[in-house]
Amino acid sequence: MMTAIEPDFDTVELGFDDSLVKPVSQGELTSVIGQLHIRASYGEQLRELFRLASKKALLDERTTEAERQSSQEYAELTDRLAVLRARVNETVTELLEQGGYRQSCQDMARGSAVQE
Repeated sequence: MMTAIEPDFDTVELGFDDSLVKPVSQGELTSVIGQLHIRASYGEQLRELFRLASKKALLDERTTEAERQSSQEYAELTDRLAVLRARVNETVTELLEQGGYRQSCQDMARGSAVQE
């Protein structure tokens, strides 16, 4: 959201991912758009990670070790999971390196984003 109105507590309930108060420089706008893109990518990566992890967990539960070791599909799934985990970690690092998001991400990690 880009607005000329200063944020207050009433804006907390509005459905926006980030907010800029005018005047906004091109650099600020570009930075926020980049950060939003990274966050969207992170969400997509997490969905894919959980999708693949669920498949692997099912195979781990329902097949023998010998079956898994002889399966090319299982090996590819395991490799894809490893690559995706690394990508997710890189994205988290990138988000943490973003100035304004460092504290938010740390708060979420500690579970203190919601306070009484």
